[in-house]
Amino acid sequence: MRNKVSSKEAIINTASEIIKNSGLEDCTARNISKEASVAVGTIYNYFDSRFDLLEHVFVSSWTKTKTKIEQIKSQDIPLRERVLKTLEAIGEDINARNGLGSYLIDNTNQKIENIHNKYPIFLDVISVVSDLIKEDPLNKELSKEALEINSLWIVFGLMSFTKHTNDMSIYYDQVILRFLSN
Repeated sequence: MRNKVSSKEAIINTASEIIKNSGLEDCTARNISKEASVAVGTIYNYFDSRFDLLEHVFVSSWTKTKTKIEQIKSQDIPLRERVLKTLEAIGEDINARNGLGSYLIDNTNQKIENIHNKYPIFLDVISVVSDLIKEDPLNKELSKEALEINSLWIVFGLMSFTKHTNDMSIYYDQVILRFLSN
């Protein structure tokens, strides 16, 4: 059984690396099998289709992002610095996905506002961001709903903004101005 989990994880990790380094188009069963040293058939023993594999890559990637931002959140550094590092980590990971999220959303007829219904990992990411911005006195009195809406805005804004520019500093500055007191 351990071997199977390792192979599935290896396939997901290999697909993720191919997407990051070569793009979504190059993430084919043939390329994955070559890089992961598994037969093409092995890939389809774990995944019903390429789309199914890509969804697993997507969830795995966001789970890693969540782990990163939880670690940043718990660092003993000023809040402003933790928020900036969190934004940078999320932005870098979105960029590394090379359009995977957009591809999945486009091919499931999901609206971006409803993506957290299909992929609950977003609720976990949103929760970490909410907890972080709640630490600022400006946001202490906000309701849980308001914090979640603000956090959704931050994460979805990052997803949207990364499509249009490589210079995310403008967006990071706007988030800090909007959600943190001086």
